[in-house]
Amino acid sequence: HWKPPCAPGSAKKNNPAMPAAQTVALDLPQKYLEQVQALLRAHVPQAEVWAYGSRVTGDSHAASNPDLVMRTPQNLHQETGSLSVLKEAFTESNLPILVEVLDWARITADMRREIEREHVVIAVPAPASAVAEGRAKYGK
Repeated sequence: HWKPPCAPGSAKKNNPAMPAAQTVALDLPQKYLEQVQALLRAHVPQAEVWAYGSRVTGDSHAASNPDLVMRTPQNLHQETGSLSVLKEAFTESNLPILVEVLDWARITADMRREIEREHVVIAVPAPASAVAEGRAKYGK
């Protein structure tokens, strides 16, 4: 299980009802996490991506799907783009689990609040130069 330091702005860190030293864990084998992150870098390098749901709350089982939400940190109301391309890439990958992906700009305020309470940041936006280089390399 991958245990990053608590994400900035994560509810576990900022919620006084929870101990500050507690970390949020992502219940996903490292090899799958690495595949997910590679696909994110290739298809949505400009996005910040959060994992949420049962694989973060500790309620998951072996067949639980990872739930992801893409965000544009500079403008949370702006769609990240490439959602359909990313979903297709996950479908065509050799990951043995279904990965659910949403766009922050397209979900309800209630869902945003729920995700903000407990999430793990699994990808941060690449520098603009890296995004341009990736587009040139992969033709995106």
